[in-house]
Amino acid sequence: MESIIRRYSRLHRLAIATTVATFLLILIGADVTSHEAGDSVPDWPLAFGQLIPWAHLQGGAIYEYTHRVIGAIVGVLMIVLVIWLWRQESRRWVRLIGGVGLALVILQGVMGGVRVLLVEYRLTTAIIHALLAQLFLGLVVSLVVFTSPAWFKAEELKTHRLATAPTALYASVVATLSLFVQLILGAAFRHGGLGILPHVIGAVVVTVLIGWALFSSLRTAAQAAASSTAGDFAIYLTRPARWAIWLMLIQLASGIAAYLTRLASMTAPQPLPSMIWSTIIHVTVGAAVLAVMVVLTLRMYRFLSLTGAMADTRSTPQGATP
Repeated sequence: MESIIRRYSRLHRLAIATTVATFLLILIGADVTSHEAGDSVPDWPLAFGQLIPWAHLQGGAIYEYTHRVIGAIVGVLMIVLVIWLWRQESRRWVRLIGGVGLALVILQGVMGGVRVLLVEYRLTTAIIHALLAQLFLGLVVSLVVFTSPAWFKAEELKTHRLATAPTALYASVVATLSLFVQLILGAAFRHGGLGILPHVIGAVVVTVLIGWALFSSLRTAAQAAASSTAGDFAIYLTRPARWAIWLMLIQLASGIAAYLTRLASMTAPQPLPSMIWSTIIHVTVGAAVLAVMVVLTLRMYRFLSLTGAMADTRSTPQGATP
């Protein structure tokens, strides 16, 4: 087991670095939208006809160009990660996830360029651009999970079946999918494609579903902790669940703050700093909630697969289980 963990340690760190860069990209993207700087650079893939437009880097162009640079860095990291996966990873399904992630990040860059070049489709392309960002985040986070020491060490934990575990997995999947939809509704609202009502209704639904998922997961973890054969799995499940609780509280508070400051900013000649920062926090924490829910869902699946509740015949690294 230790040899497998060492084998994956660098790949795991690269996946983490790609995830961190993706979060930074989402943060800068929210900054661009909040500053209303999306149209500050008029061309693509160059900027003002140059690779590095030093003379034009002022005002909104700084935010937009920074977003492009971070996007390029994420793209390079993903290319390296995929090459590494195809050279080292024996699990075909993990390599496939990496390939899909690379396709998504390329498509996301192209959609960002289309938004600049085709003015009449800017709303549609902006929403698709945001959708692809969340999809990509979910995929790269899953690669972090699949290459992590915890994923491989889990097979050493003594487990047995728990009646509540399938329900907890189902709840986690539904909550994660609903959160993804909610993030898209938020993007549509920020870009002026929808009013606030669908996003507010979505927030209520998502909060209920995530609450259900976290309750189910914590109940399963508590049963594992009470069992002499599965107690070690408690922290494996409770850690992402507890992170999700705190992040959801921050997300709800920042969402209210973002909306109230947006109302106050309507009469201001420029976006208020309070609106900008509350929106950035809201968008970034929303992405963090999605990431944590992906981790929780995959770990719950891992729990079920190791207890024999789910069959998985996919190929794995020698000496490891999926």
